[in-house]
Amino acid sequence: MRNLDVIVPAGGRCDDTLKRIVNVENKALIKFGEHTILKTTINALRSSGRVRRIVLIGSEDIEKSEEARRVDQFLPEGKTGPENIFLGLEWLEKQSDPPSHVMIVTSDLPFLTAEVINKFLDLCPEGADFCVPLVS
Repeated sequence: MRNLDVIVPAGGRCDDTLKRIVNVENKALIKFGEHTILKTTINALRSSGRVRRIVLIGSEDIEKSEEARRVDQFLPEGKTGPENIFLGLEWLEKQSDPPSHVMIVTSDLPFLTAEVINKFLDLCPEGADFCVPLVS
């Protein structure tokens, strides 16, 4: 699967207890090791060699982050997670070269790597309309 565009909804908020510990409101901006989880996510997507465009949807603190400068488009978040995904899809559909495939990757996966992304994509059957990774 080539020419894959990615929507990264980054709207998850920390509860009060976690916020006191990590000192950020948005889960994507939690530092995990030397980098934020969002930076790890974007690095993995870019390193996979299979991502054409990344659309990041989030709050103002996400937009101001270093990570937001590494995506193709930032969009202000809506009121719900599904609304954020639809905002990304609408933006992609309006482009002169809309995608044939879209992957949605949450911004709270601290162990995501290019290898994991590529393995998942390789396991998606050709012609499948929808693929979801299930972890037990």
